[in-house]
Amino acid sequence: MGPGRLVKLCRRGASSYVESVRLLDHWQLHDDALSGEFPRGAFVLMVDKRPLVKKTGSDVQLVMHSFRDLRNNLSKYGLNFSIENSCLVDTVQPLNLDENSGLQVALFGTSLETVTPPEDLPVPPDEMHTLSQFNLTYKRCPKCCTNLKKRISKSAAECTYCRKVYYPAYSPVSICLVSDPSNEHALLVRHRGSANGVYTCVAGFATTGEPLHETCRREIAEEVGLEATDIKQLGLSQPWPMPDSSLMIGFRATADRSEKITVALDELESAEWYTRDEIMQAYQRTIEDPFLKGLTKDPDSRQILRYIPPAGAIAHTLIKKWLFKEI
Repeated sequence: MGPGRLVKLCRRGASSYVESVRLLDHWQLHDDALSGEFPRGAFVLMVDKRPLVKKTGSDVQLVMHSFRDLRNNLSKYGLNFSIENSCLVDTVQPLNLDENSGLQVALFGTSLETVTPPEDLPVPPDEMHTLSQFNLTYKRCPKCCTNLKKRISKSAAECTYCRKVYYPAYSPVSICLVSDPSNEHALLVRHRGSANGVYTCVAGFATTGEPLHETCRREIAEEVGLEATDIKQLGLSQPWPMPDSSLMIGFRATADRSEKITVALDELESAEWYTRDEIMQAYQRTIEDPFLKGLTKDPDSRQILRYIPPAGAIAHTLIKKWLFKEI
């Protein structure tokens, strides 16, 4: 009996519970029928044995995806899913239909595991991500809309009509450690939506035609309302693949601690001057707890400095070098 025929029979006077039980039994016994439901199903995702959830106030719910949405979202990171790493867990109403439709689709649980690459990995993960994103994004020529022909290496794409060649691009970002003239206090900020108690350096994208040191000066003025002086490039840079490929360039600057900080609330939640001892405590806590497992969920302590970005981030390097008076 096909799944369409079974659904019709189930809906003749059967309760939604009975229908669900019969569908589950049918799909558990017939692999071909369940395979056919896979592209029409709904999906909940486990990553490293942790379910993907959304929280609204105190309400926590599993996030459900359609097949297309999950496939598209995972493909951005070079991840694939299939029926081989999925299992049938329940039936649910289709995500794109009204609750009163009475239809049921299979709910699959999909599990993915990530692996931390070794430090001596010959190909940097950020390079792989950048090339993968370039391959997914550039389909047609921005100039004439003709299909692009990708190099097998994914390092470039050429228009098959106007012959223009496109390359993966970085967006330049300045990131700056700001201290006061005494060099005993540093200005750290907390971005909107970032983890509780994690403070970092001021950073921002360069605009077209803008020198990077001017980007640094402008971002400090925009985000915290202070005028920076003595801006110096430090010879530090780091590719940052998420969410879009950027190249972060490290700077050092000075600002007057007596001037009032005015936080740009559309970008930041907090900006404060901290002493060297206060930042050292946060640095040591981050070294001892690199995965930030001690992060508090208490909203009242959200703005208290507890951590800096972990090792590997250029912000961590800038703060560390300032702490040990290397910059």
